[in-house]
Amino acid sequence: MDEKTCSACGGSGWVADGNEAKLCDCYQNRVYAVNVVSSRVPGRYFGSRLQDFELDTIKRKKALIEARRFLSEGITNGTGLLLQGPAGVGKTFLAAAILLEALNRPGVSGFFLDTRDFLAGIREKLQGGDGGKKEIKFACNADVVVIDDLGNCRETEWSDDVISLIISRRYNEKRSTIFTTNYFDDGTENDLSKKIGYRLRSRLYTMAYPVIIDGTDRRRMK
Repeated sequence: MDEKTCSACGGSGWVADGNEAKLCDCYQNRVYAVNVVSSRVPGRYFGSRLQDFELDTIKRKKALIEARRFLSEGITNGTGLLLQGPAGVGKTFLAAAILLEALNRPGVSGFFLDTRDFLAGIREKLQGGDGGKKEIKFACNADVVVIDDLGNCRETEWSDDVISLIISRRYNEKRSTIFTTNYFDDGTENDLSKKIGYRLRSRLYTMAYPVIIDGTDRRRMK
């Protein structure tokens, strides 16, 4: 037997469980690894875990509670999260940790959409004659999607339309979406509604529960 072959299942992917058969852990681990890669979670966040989210403020403790609530209820009922806070406080870390945990659930598909990188990739495909339809379709249809840095990439009407299409499709199909943004509903020139448009902001009210994350810039602490 090849030394890389699982000793429990002999490479079949199945093990005995009393009088029945069940999937071997090695198979489940392989599926999970494939799901993580296909979800496009950035490599920096592959190791993100909920238990490593620092709980040094009341709001951060509440954020973790909402993250766990999402995993127990939100995936099935289509309710998402809107993680709001300044740069560096761990919004993306928490969003990635939630998505990675969700991908460990049987049959759950996920996608991590960094708005800037995603739009740049679609733009390249357009220039090469490929409209990026496959990526857009997956972002619309995956069970759980993280849309990271919402409002930070309003460069053209085209880029607005792509993100608007994805959010609208997910809104209409009641699919769970986790948003991260540096912007608040504060009435200033940086108000979230001004960054993404009132129509999209209105949809987020029913798509995602707002969660404020505060604290110091974790990037500067390292």
